[in-house]
Amino acid sequence: MPTPTVPVSPLAGLADFFTTWRCIHLTAPENPSAEPAPELAVQLGRFFTAWAENHNALFRDTPIPESLADQLQRFFAAWQPLHTPIDHKQSVPTIDWAARVIEMTLFFEDFRPALQAQAALHSQGSLINVWEVSGLGWNELRNSKVLAWLLDCRGTHGQGAKILATLLEGIPSDIKDFPKSGTTDLPYWTRVESCPLGEKDSRVDIEIDGEGLLLFIEIKIGAVETAKQLDRYLAIAKARARGRPWGVIYLTRYGQLPSRYQDAGTDVPLIPVSWSDVIKAIERQIETLPDCFTKIVLRQFVEHIQSFL
Repeated sequence: MPTPTVPVSPLAGLADFFTTWRCIHLTAPENPSAEPAPELAVQLGRFFTAWAENHNALFRDTPIPESLADQLQRFFAAWQPLHTPIDHKQSVPTIDWAARVIEMTLFFEDFRPALQAQAALHSQGSLINVWEVSGLGWNELRNSKVLAWLLDCRGTHGQGAKILATLLEGIPSDIKDFPKSGTTDLPYWTRVESCPLGEKDSRVDIEIDGEGLLLFIEIKIGAVETAKQLDRYLAIAKARARGRPWGVIYLTRYGQLPSRYQDAGTDVPLIPVSWSDVIKAIERQIETLPDCFTKIVLRQFVEHIQSFL
């Protein structure tokens, strides 16, 4: 039989949060950027779990749309008793609302400097996300152009071949003929939507062609391979390599090859790479940079990639 509960005002839970937050906040004023206290994280996790359960129940019981305020009121009425079981013999606790209001007021006073700093950054344009404004989305051609720019040793990002070299460091060393990170030391050129043999049916998303390597990168975000394009890219790259290290990278959301290549072993210079691998390569370069515009742009592109993983 369920344990009887005594209804508690929904404002009590909100006030308790502000009280707990402030107590923890004041214990480490010298480190305002510290990680949230574990107990608050647990409370937050429980909150969202309960919210999902009650949210679904509320919409099943109420087919007619209602205001957000009404939904919140009904949610807290259902949620609060589930997480504050009180023995039926226990009296309802007395809440010192005057003290709770003070705690909530102090919370917002402490929070005001953060809001002011955010407003200052906004007015200076420091919160501009260039990739969001450009509308990259899941468009493979647009993302290919940005990635090609990052991998270009002559790119205006000023990082030379470092991001490409880092990406190649993650390639297994036993793959036959595949370019290594050191091959980026020699000059190379990066092209987008390249037609290496002049055939439009064999258009490579990114071609990296240099004195020390030949590398094709086929990019997928939401699409899949079409018309055995990887077979054509391998044949073209092999014909054009002329003794240089060469290979094809198949860049997908989760780094998986088509089934016919999954057992190819090390004899085929075709490597699956995930967008998470690209993130790691960019983040390694970010760690080496001082605060600068390039660092901001690289960080924003990482955040953009994370949006479709």
